[in-house]
Amino acid sequence: MKICNTCKEVKALTLFAKSTRAKTGRRGQCKVCVNKRAAQAPATLAKKEYSRVKRAKALEEQLAKVDKECSKCNIVKPITHFHWDSSRRDNHSVYCNQCIKGINKTYNDKHVDNIKARNKIYRESHATEIAEKSKIYNIKNKDKLSEKHKAYYKKNKESILAKNKDNYYNASPEDIEARRIKKRKYNDIKPNSVRDRKKAYDKTYFQSVNGKDTIRRSTHKRRAKILSSEDGSITRCTLDTLLKKQCNLCYYCGCTLDNNIPRSIHLDHYIPLSKGGTHTLSNVVWSCASCNLKKSNKLVN
Repeated sequence: MKICNTCKEVKALTLFAKSTRAKTGRRGQCKVCVNKRAAQAPATLAKKEYSRVKRAKALEEQLAKVDKECSKCNIVKPITHFHWDSSRRDNHSVYCNQCIKGINKTYNDKHVDNIKARNKIYRESHATEIAEKSKIYNIKNKDKLSEKHKAYYKKNKESILAKNKDNYYNASPEDIEARRIKKRKYNDIKPNSVRDRKKAYDKTYFQSVNGKDTIRRSTHKRRAKILSSEDGSITRCTLDTLLKKQCNLCYYCGCTLDNNIPRSIHLDHYIPLSKGGTHTLSNVVWSCASCNLKKSNKLVN
């Protein structure tokens, strides 16, 4: 039997944890009292943390009233403008924060190549660790980073758009191919989201002033190409004859064409007008909407 130092109750030895330091080989507190103390520990730690923060704040307010002269710029500033340095008598650096920034900037500009090489070696040797830390940080500070990026984009919108435009139109063949592969992979992974986003964008854009002008210019250009290349061979009668000749089947995939379903049957230029094709009966075929849209302005192999 043993008496607990906390609750003063006599309890069996099995209710006391083992300890090599105690003479009896058991701790002075019983397991129940130890568990109670552990449960109260977070509240005690929070109270201690609050006291520590309060003391630090009081010390900061006290130090704010003290002034110190910087050894570099010789300007008297509040002591809060100096970095903490425990090796000094007043526990603060002899240079103010602004002077230290200037010293650091001068050093970095002078040794920029060495710093870049050292940072590159570190990033390559700790790539996995840096990626994990960045991922954790981005998840924890998602809203903060989003607001920061929005503010930066709003402030530097013109320069960002100009840079993106320059990178897009002056890209090397390798970059263009990498961009295509990346886009193709994304479309394969998320086909529905890409299609829905494009539909929403097209709907908004083509209802705007610029979108309506684009449609108007495209329509005029296509009409001019048709008028300049037609020979009068395409009429309603000749088109019906062509459809019967194709047995009401798509020229490319062979599916049945139903003229009663709106927009399901398309008249396609076999050689596109943009590639030098003509608007004549010898250069047009009937196709389903899917084949015509997939073919677009490409030549058939």
